[in-house]
Amino acid sequence: ALGSSLKPGSRLQPGSRRIWQSFLMVSIVLVVSFPPSNVAGILLNWTFEGKVPTDSPTNSLPSVAEASNGTLWLVWQSLPPIPAIIPKILMKTFHFPSQAWSDDMPVTSGTETDTAPDVTPLANDTMMVVWARGSSDSDIYHRLSTGTQWSPEVRLTSGPAKDLSPSVFQDRGGRIWVVWERRNPETVV
Repeated sequence: ALGSSLKPGSRLQPGSRRIWQSFLMVSIVLVVSFPPSNVAGILLNWTFEGKVPTDSPTNSLPSVAEASNGTLWLVWQSLPPIPAIIPKILMKTFHFPSQAWSDDMPVTSGTETDTAPDVTPLANDTMMVVWARGSSDSDIYHRLSTGTQWSPEVRLTSGPAKDLSPSVFQDRGGRIWVVWERRNPETVV
């Protein structure tokens, strides 16, 4: 089965025959793609493996998705060098015609810890990025991008619970689903 053949983080985009897989290798984000060789996706062929150039020395928790125009979007958590050791969410895009990565671009700003990003394409040709913000009691945030403009950062959750590791997708009916891990202070041992 397709699901049992892939590692966590794999995505088959609706209407696409590409599956994108993202990995972390030391402090460099590694992107691997492999298109299914048939509809069931039983036979997989690796097409390339390459290190993604980043400006940050420490990168983790990558997420990857393909926009409706075929551009690959990669978001990840970046830990800047000392003294600014607050994790932020960065992104870059890969354009297939030019076979080139964009420069690193910030998705988040501010002085709080931003972690565990996820990205997905939406039906209106925008991309949605979600992440967790905060250290002692984190909440889930999101932003939308047209590729040239970003919406403001929007908080999706709040409260004393620690909300972590969000994941987002849009279903065929247009509903946007965001799921995350919630750690309630009174239930944590």
